[in-house]
Amino acid sequence: MKNNLVGINNIRLINVLKRFNFLYILKYSDIMWNIKYNLGKTKGGKIMSRTLNLFIPCNIGEINNKKVTALNSVFGTKYKNGVLVNNQQLVMSDSKTTINIVPNQISYSTIDPDFKTISDDLVNIFNTLLIDENIQKLTFQQFETFEKPGYMESTKTSYYSYVPGVIGIGLRSFFNFENTLCEFKVEPYLANGDLVFFECIYTLTNININLILNRFNLVYNDYIDKYSHVFEKLNN
Repeated sequence: MKNNLVGINNIRLINVLKRFNFLYILKYSDIMWNIKYNLGKTKGGKIMSRTLNLFIPCNIGEINNKKVTALNSVFGTKYKNGVLVNNQQLVMSDSKTTINIVPNQISYSTIDPDFKTISDDLVNIFNTLLIDENIQKLTFQQFETFEKPGYMESTKTSYYSYVPGVIGIGLRSFFNFENTLCEFKVEPYLANGDLVFFECIYTLTNININLILNRFNLVYNDYIDKYSHVFEKLNN
């Protein structure tokens, strides 16, 4: 699928954007910026934070100085020079992204994610470290919070609770995506009852690293659909 909104696989997303009067955009990487801008103008919809974590099990082998030097050469000044921790972990980071590499897994954490940047980084890591390009499993985990004054309190009156003394109620949903069990959560943010906490966890399988951007786009197509429906209900 091309990295834009004109592909067949994005018809449902376009309809969602129409329904919520979001801006029409062509670059898929701009979708979340526009959602952030428009949700910020709706009732109680200011986005406060967004974080994406990726966990990719893979056979990397020994983490040594040779591999650290090779990655530092590829990434140059983009990230702080990778460092070897306890002779078994390689860490690279900048102000918004942290990449951890151990012998059997790559972990990638970033705020306000840009999928083109993420996919380019992962391709570079796989090519440099000579990792098998076929990924058997990838966990895609996103957190975000947005402002909804009084949300913690409102959940107690909006839903019937069997638990005496409950201070807030959340929803955890399970669904199938590409024949794997995934989940979506929406609940009060415990540290601040005026914030709504979203979490989605997708498990992707059988991915070629060179096509990973396409899979990210498909996940976001599905996630935005769910996110938009929940947001509509919260603002009724």
